[in-house]
Amino acid sequence: MAPTTYKKTEETFKANVYPRFGDLPIKDVSALMVRDAMQAMERRGALEIMQKCRAWIRSVFDFALSEEMIEHNPVPQKDLVLKKHKEKRHPGLKSREDAAQFLRNLFEYPGRAETRLAIWLQMLVATRPGELRLAQWEEFDFEKALWTIPLERMRNRNHMSEPHIVPLSHQAIAALKELHRYTSYSKLLFPSVTSSTKPISDMTISKALRTIWPHYRIVPHGFRHFFSTMANEHGQFRHDVIEAALAHKDGNAIRATYNRATYIRERRELAQWWADELEGMKPGAEVILLYTRAAGKA
Repeated sequence: MAPTTYKKTEETFKANVYPRFGDLPIKDVSALMVRDAMQAMERRGALEIMQKCRAWIRSVFDFALSEEMIEHNPVPQKDLVLKKHKEKRHPGLKSREDAAQFLRNLFEYPGRAETRLAIWLQMLVATRPGELRLAQWEEFDFEKALWTIPLERMRNRNHMSEPHIVPLSHQAIAALKELHRYTSYSKLLFPSVTSSTKPISDMTISKALRTIWPHYRIVPHGFRHFFSTMANEHGQFRHDVIEAALAHKDGNAIRATYNRATYIRERRELAQWWADELEGMKPGAEVILLYTRAAGKA
């Protein structure tokens, strides 16, 4: 588990599992006990974490089964009595016009430059927010214009055999160089204001987004959806290339490894196309100047 997942699992068990049957020998825990604990979470409306918690409990039984501590896993794959959490689309930009207004607001943002650059980079690279928020300078190769995200920080690491490689556009390189002037004292790209060894919180970005456009609902993950929608609608890039850029899970491990190895040229073209698209959405000299500096012309 990633440290954040471990912490979330531990906290969830302490609050919802251990008080109900944490003191029992595992062989005495029944499916109905588990259901009862899950229904308590269900009544609070915590369907998403309830669903995850149940999967974590089932994993504990799987481990006990492999260690011959129990003879069967009492928790079935599905429990039709429990309500199912329905995934909700992360709120994001809905059109090019909205993106243009957001970008104008972003580059007039009165807050810390590091926060503005974090949001701009999130738009450019379209990675999961946590992957960027926890990024370290040593992961970036400016000369090759590549960012290597360690396997342990990838959400789909169990379905991957290698670190995730992110090609960087000219604009992303320029933004990183500007950011380096502010945070090069830390190993982290985005250190907390209170500690150079801790990253900024996800709430920092969320609050900034509300400040940038108070009446528009948007979250960091929504930038990935906007990128995916625009790239797929454009039609120039293959769907597999876009999926590889998003690091979505591929059920075929061999094909997934092959895709990451062979799509790098197309993904580099995709990254630069996307950066140019974002530039084109916002009239003005600020972003264009970033591009020319990155290209070595300024």
